Amino acid sequence: MKYILCNNIWEGLCFMMQKALTKENLTVEIKNLRDDPEFFKIHEIKTCPVLLVFDNERVVDTIRGKDEIIQTLKDNVQDREI
Repeated sequence: MKYILCNNIWEGLCFMMQKALTKENLTVEIKNLRDDPEFFKIHEIKTCPVLLVFDNERVVDTIRGKDEIIQTLKDNVQDREI
């Protein structure tokens, strides 16, 4: 599985997400709306933060909300980079 966090650097919740990732010592690939708007368009991302879960190149799950995202990452990738 591959995890990509969709983030919007100027939103408060996304800022809080960054702090929570650091606190939990989790590293995840991040796509920022400002840097890659085409990715957001392709995956129809309209709100952030959103964690996309990929199996090969296909999205198999979408996780929304800071607490749910952190828990998903902790449950699936503790102490290693994703």
